[in-house]
Formats: sequence, structure tokens, C-alpha cells
Amino acid sequence: MYSVWMPRVNVYLSDELVAAIRNLDLNLSRVLQVALRERLDQQRLQAWLEQLSFPGSPGATHQETSRALEAPAAGRRLG
Repeated sequence: MYSVWMPRVNVYLSDELVAAIRNLDLNLSRVLQVALRERLDQQRLQAWLEQLSFPGSPGATHQETSRALEAPAAGRRLG
């Protein structure tokens, strides 16, 4: 067996949000990791789309767009 080390960070949440999370018995670390990964994926996609959007550009093909959208999801792990 091996151990995985993850750095600790402080995240400040409102009392109301913490109470809601506890009431739903959610794993806060997992929820935050998934949400942050999704946000990063959105930003990477937006940056990629902005590279395609310039005057005179024919744009991306359907296949290129599909590959770009599938790539972040393929690397995402929930555990």
C-alpha cells in the first residue's frame, strides 16, 4: 500500500454554507476538488476558444471542438 500526500489549505466558508454541507453529510474535500477541477476545465476551454476567435479565422472543426471538450473530462477523477 502507498500513501498519497496532499497539501493542506485553509478555505473560509460562511456558517450557513458549512451548516448546509454538514446537514447533507457531504465530503467537503471531495466537493471542493470536483468544483475546482470543473472551474479550471471551464477556464482552459475558454482560453482555447479565445485562441480560435480572431478575425479571418475559419474557426475550429466539429472534430477539434469535440476533442477539446472531451479531453478535460477524460482526465477528471473524483476520488
